[in-house]
Amino acid sequence: METQGQGAADAAQLAAVQTRLVLNGRMRSGLGWFYWIAALSLINSGAYLFGAKFTFVIGLGITQVMDAVVTALIQQLGDESGLLRIIGLVIDICVAGAFALIGYFGRKRIRWPVIVGMVVYALDAILMLIVPDILGAAFHAWALFAIWTGLRAMRQLNALEKPAVTPVIGSLPS
Repeated sequence: METQGQGAADAAQLAAVQTRLVLNGRMRSGLGWFYWIAALSLINSGAYLFGAKFTFVIGLGITQVMDAVVTALIQQLGDESGLLRIIGLVIDICVAGAFALIGYFGRKRIRWPVIVGMVVYALDAILMLIVPDILGAAFHAWALFAIWTGLRAMRQLNALEKPAVTPVIGSLPS
């Protein structure tokens, strides 16, 4: 037979597991934005490379600026070999790869890369305002909010899983 105390303990354990699952889902969802940012930035760069006229607003503005700089240099220098395009693409891949790595380390619950990524993405949002791309800046703000939600869930999850400090009680006299 089950005692009332055991049922209450089981309910508390179930509630704790549910809370961890919800927080883990929020963390993964929020920090997953770094993967989307990286992927859509690469798609933007590939589209630009092949002459397409579309961009995803959630991608990085800095990669789009890099693509424009490479195009201007090609027009100025007349690079027929395509070396400048390759260099620009490699830089775009490195920047996007850094954002993917931030997402990876964030999901491993390492906070500092997430904070650095948020700062860099906020600076990229400012670049979008300078360009001006209001829609892109607005999506940057939305993504930053989602990432912040993931970071907050990470902090809450870490606090939940932190072992409670209990005072050590010496042996009591018999």
